Amino acid sequence: MATEKRQLQIADAIQKKAGTFFSEESPAGSLATVTDVKMSPDLNYADIYISILPANKSEQAMESAEKSLPGLRRRIGDQMNLRYVPKLRLYYDDRAEAKERVEEVLDDVLD
Repeated sequence: MATEKRQLQIADAIQKKAGTFFSEESPAGSLATVTDVKMSPDLNYADIYISILPANKSEQAMESAEKSLPGLRRRIGDQMNLRYVPKLRLYYDDRAEAKERVEEVLDDVLD
């Protein structure tokens, strides 16, 4: 098992690599941002959370991002000095949308 510090270091490095990768590989008309990466304690899995704008293109962009995961894993393996390249799991991060909905409700209440 890796220490928590090592998990955070690897997660941070993967977040940077994934952010660059998805900025290059985003489908036309959408913007994919890596919001968080969480590593499993054994470093075998990296859970990547991405936010996609505009939200109405999120389904199409997630499908495209899922298809590009093998390329991202290959890039991580090439650029990082890891004994084992973690398997990547992709999740849609809807926190930005939830925040926007809360702000709309608060604006309605305050007006």
